[in-house]
Amino acid sequence: MIGYGMRLSAVGIAAGLIAGLLLTRAMNSMLIGIQPNDPLTFLSMAALFFLVAAAASWVPARRAALLDPSSALREE
Repeated sequence: MIGYGMRLSAVGIAAGLIAGLLLTRAMNSMLIGIQPNDPLTFLSMAALFFLVAAAASWVPARRAALLDPSSALREE
């Protein structure tokens, strides 16, 4: 499940990076102090989103792994 969530997040991050690079001209008037195509900003935001997605995938998987399967089936 973690791998599925991370693959889905990687596709979303890649699509966001492509869209961000294509929309730099529109963002030029909204950005103050940085260039619209600043590679450090793009990479740091992609890394931050990837870390958030990793935590969002890992926490529920960890909680599910700690459950006893027989007791979980009995409750259903």
